[in-house]
Amino acid sequence: MINVTDDSFKADVIESELPVLVDFWADWCGPCKQMVPVLEELDSHFADKIIIAKMDIDANPETPSEYGVRGIPSMLFFSKGGIRDRKVGALNKGDIIRWIDSLELLSRADEASDAWQELNRSINADTHREDSI
Repeated sequence: MINVTDDSFKADVIESELPVLVDFWADWCGPCKQMVPVLEELDSHFADKIIIAKMDIDANPETPSEYGVRGIPSMLFFSKGGIRDRKVGALNKGDIIRWIDSLELLSRADEASDAWQELNRSINADTHREDSI
């Protein structure tokens, strides 16, 4: 699990090769403290697949404001430089795993769709070249 700041957010989250789950929290937030062991378990569960990151909203006010974080704990799931989804409130480990798994399935479906569209474009381009010969 990594800690991110306003200064490191772009490099650690937006430019990450791996998807990143960012937990926005504050020291005074009871439900945020309850999430710590859950996030530590998730960090082990998703090792090498997803980065689990934490951002203290009191020490780093710019990023939460930029991404519309209004309640905590808030978890934003980033992939390929953008937000895929968000959850607000304390969740149990099982709910978070199901949420992440569903987002990963959607991501793989998007990639397959992109590959299919690229294949169709390639076939159509080849067909047009053959027609002009």
